[in-house]
Amino acid sequence: GDELVSNRTAPSLRHAYATIGNLGVGQFWTAFENQAAIPDTLDFGGPVGHIFIRQTQVRWTQPFQGGSWEISLESPESAIATAAGTLLRPDDDRYPDIVGRVNLLKTSYGDFWGSVLVRNIRIDQPGTTDDRWSAAGQLGAILPFKTSAGTDDFRAVLNYGNVIGRYQELGFFPDGVLVNNRIELP
Repeated sequence: GDELVSNRTAPSLRHAYATIGNLGVGQFWTAFENQAAIPDTLDFGGPVGHIFIRQTQVRWTQPFQGGSWEISLESPESAIATAAGTLLRPDDDRYPDIVGRVNLLKTSYGDFWGSVLVRNIRIDQPGTTDDRWSAAGQLGAILPFKTSAGTDDFRAVLNYGNVIGRYQELGFFPDGVLVNNRIELP
């Protein structure tokens, strides 16, 4: 089903994921985001700019003492805006989105992670064939602290890069803009 439609009546697949040892295959949250960092809000989708997408993927997770590292090949889908403001989803992608993440968990100061996303934004239509490689990164932390009511936490996430448009809440920004039949990355 369409990710941007809520309250749909047609069935859609949200999560279908299987793991054998360290290998996971299926549709689940992207490895670029850390689900534990999603803040508690009244808005189902979370705050604007938050990474929030389910992806079909093949993921390897390797634990190590104090954390884990992950590498994931995820389904690509370029979202390209035209000068007229139309959003194209050309479905011409040739390479999977590549995600790597390192998690440092349960340290004495809290949980920390960093992730990298590498993508190829591509269009191949009559009169227009172009592609661009680019990357994005994420750093985050969950810092526990004591209050009079018990233990609470502070969650912080910093996203940076020009190819995270469709990875953000509701796919709010395009991944590229088509200018004179060439892709420009925002």
